[in-house]
Amino acid sequence: MLDFPSTLVIGKNPKLSLDCVKTLLDRIDHQLDSNPDLLVIDQNSGWSITTVRTIGAFLCLKPYNHSSRVVLIRSIENLETAAQNALLKNLEEPGSLRFFILTTTNPKLVLPTIISRCQLIFTSNLDSSVSSPNWTLPKNIKEILNLSDNVGTDKSAINSLLHGQLLTNQQLLLDSADPKIAKNLNLLIKSIDLINHHVDPKLALDYYLLSN
Repeated sequence: MLDFPSTLVIGKNPKLSLDCVKTLLDRIDHQLDSNPDLLVIDQNSGWSITTVRTIGAFLCLKPYNHSSRVVLIRSIENLETAAQNALLKNLEEPGSLRFFILTTTNPKLVLPTIISRCQLIFTSNLDSSVSSPNWTLPKNIKEILNLSDNVGTDKSAINSLLHGQLLTNQQLLLDSADPKIAKNLNLLIKSIDLINHHVDPKLALDYYLLSN
């Protein structure tokens, strides 16, 4: 089972991203090919708002031969802004046993509100086998700054991102008593507390990203 209903895979290596997607699907007993319970949005379907509006109807249907339904959006940065905004409602209320897997090579073109609602996986932090991808922070300064710039200065977007990752890490800690996850939780709690004490939200986010 996935730790979070929505996952965003970030990376420029197509093979690593594809391997990561396949591994995530495998966790919920899905396969990429010939799967009636998987909706794929990519260059073949187009990235228009009309295509995105088909998601709601797809999610409302009962699974055909799986216990869940999955929406895979490849290269989500190609969705026009109106289509990304239309997607938000589905991400906010995916429904029981409904999952989203999104991929992007350029998170700067993805709405901060979408990023804030997703578990983030950076493929640059995974080895080539991608046997067990978990939520992970960017490890190089360029990725950190890109993510920080993409979220921007909007307080609600930053709060959503931090609280979303807080929930994700709480769930991960239940599965594994990993000191790194515990450290990450403490940083998240402190960053959220800084915002609650009227520290600039952007500074609180940068503190969290750069302290890992």
